[in-house]
Amino acid sequence: MDELFGEVFSSYSRAQAIDDGVLVDVSQSSEAKECGFKFPIAMTRAVWDAYVEVPPKANGQDVKGRLWDVLFMLRYGIQRSNGGSIVFYTVYVQNDNRYKAKPIKLKSVCGPRIVKGPTGLFVSFPAKKQRDGTHRDIAFPANADTRMMIQRVILAEYEKIVAGNGSVPTVRSPSERLRSLEQLKTDGSINEEEYNGKRKEILGEL
Repeated sequence: MDELFGEVFSSYSRAQAIDDGVLVDVSQSSEAKECGFKFPIAMTRAVWDAYVEVPPKANGQDVKGRLWDVLFMLRYGIQRSNGGSIVFYTVYVQNDNRYKAKPIKLKSVCGPRIVKGPTGLFVSFPAKKQRDGTHRDIAFPANADTRMMIQRVILAEYEKIVAGNGSVPTVRSPSERLRSLEQLKTDGSINEEEYNGKRKEILGEL
């Protein structure tokens, strides 16, 4: 990527977001498998805390059941969608047994995918299905040369992983994780309790 945009001075990957607690990975959960998801799936910490974690006044509920509701309705939303990369769907959530469950609208986004076409593998960018059945990219490179460059880089890394000759780096040093944690606290992405808990966990690895 450096050849086009220059040296990358800052990046934040999905793996790092999961590591920092900004995203919650549910890919290996029994609920995700039972719903038929075969690709990595994660949700924001805000969605997890509000609609999966069981609040004090929601008696008789558990995390597994609430996670199932979110994932099952996502699958249902995907099946009813027009085939685009963004799906809006509704989940009924009861956070207080004194009141009826409320409809909560959630948004699912699927990023670039590697697809096998008639001429081989290619990178599919997020797209929205049109009324005439065609798909229009909603996030795309600036020009054809950029698209080919991005596709070449992604497919090269994919081939390395499939061949077992390479891996995606997911581990950062404790000092790097602490710096990210400080930034998340400064940005207001995590509260004081989450910050202290994660900081204690990281310091315990030193």
